Amino acid sequence: MVIKAIIEEIGKYAIFSHRWLPIGEIIFGKISGEITLAHLAGLCTPSELGGLEKLRQFCTKARELGCSLAWADTCCIDKTSSSELDEAIRSMFRWYRSAHICVIYLAGSTALEDMEDDAWFKRGWTLQELLAPARIKFFSKDWEPLCQSENDKLNPEITRRIERKTTIPESQLRDFQPAPHDIPIRMAWAANRVTTRVEDRAYSLIGIFDVNLIIAYGEGKSAFGRLMEAIYQKRPHYEVFLWERRPADDHASRAFPASPESYLSYDGPELSDRAFKADDPTNRVWAGRSGSFGDNSFASTNRGLRIRCLDVWVTLRSDPVEVAQHTWKLTLRPWHPLERDIEDVVALVDSQTSASFKMKPPRLSAAIGVLDYLRDESDRPGYVETKGSLVEGRDHFGWLLMCPTGHSGGWYKVMTYNTVRLRFKQQPRKSGSSLRSIERSLIQVHL
Repeated sequence: MVIKAIIEEIGKYAIFSHRWLPIGEIIFGKISGEITLAHLAGLCTPSELGGLEKLRQFCTKARELGCSLAWADTCCIDKTSSSELDEAIRSMFRWYRSAHICVIYLAGSTALEDMEDDAWFKRGWTLQELLAPARIKFFSKDWEPLCQSENDKLNPEITRRIERKTTIPESQLRDFQPAPHDIPIRMAWAANRVTTRVEDRAYSLIGIFDVNLIIAYGEGKSAFGRLMEAIYQKRPHYEVFLWERRPADDHASRAFPASPESYLSYDGPELSDRAFKADDPTNRVWAGRSGSFGDNSFASTNRGLRIRCLDVWVTLRSDPVEVAQHTWKLTLRPWHPLERDIEDVVALVDSQTSASFKMKPPRLSAAIGVLDYLRDESDRPGYVETKGSLVEGRDHFGWLLMCPTGHSGGWYKVMTYNTVRLRFKQQPRKSGSSLRSIERSLIQVHL
């Protein structure tokens, strides 16, 4: 332990987070072997002096913060080597995590009061550079610290401003754990961030979701589809499908979203906190019964991604209402008598879907394909799950599905602009009464 502590002390390093200059950064090819900043200054062109000054200031701050080593992405990665670039991108989260401290340079900020307006918060790569390190330190454009705390992740004023800007809770800023969990929430953090190359929208999230992905610049938007596949293969969970709007147009399956923005409408709780707990009072009616939520056996087939949903057939309760240009609100009600305890379902759809519901006679059947149904995990030999349950005490999430009336071709997913959810109607409860549940058949959907 003593030897380990000595090695860690000798090898501790500061790591740099910043926005690249349009021109003039000091890159790997400018530095060869041992070289001093003074010697480097003699090799720089006039356009590189701004990059040199930024690098010099970073090294100065690293030394002041107790580090004899410093790492900057501009000059510590040989981007002419595809193998080195591949390794660097896939290791980046770990490198930021292992750093003694991350020096964050806000080139557009002069004081704490304007830090939220800095363009640093809109870049794709800076999300993991904010989440991964245990210790961070913000500096203004003049290289003055924005506050006097040793670790800005422990400064309530800083973390409140970051949460207000990014929606990332203080608890996640201070103790973020990379994993393929809470996908809608983490994707929303990444939404509307900008990267120079379109593939980096996916590559910059590899570490956050703790997945492995081959780097292939030139693949374009397909990178995001591969990222989503890697996430669901590592953790087959329904939350990967809680997205809205149009699917990716460059992926064979319609089950995958086009970008992180597809998750922006999700407004539910952190999904990792919604696991089934038999001793939870909300779930006491299920005590003694094995179960968890959603299909965990979905798979890619030659017909697309196959997933099981619990079907709740619905009909239009009232005429569609136009709530925005080309956006219509559908109020749907479950039509089966056993589902009378379910509230009306709201779906925001486009004009074409709205018109389909108004056809007389109806040419389409509609249903909500519930993704997070309570499943029966029976251990009976040869048991094949055919039914699931809706349970009181939680919101259920699903897709709006449609099928041509009398057609055997199967259900297809309809694009919606909101997260479709079902819940039980509220009603007075007598002391000791059981929670309600509805058991329904499962259907297979191919996307």
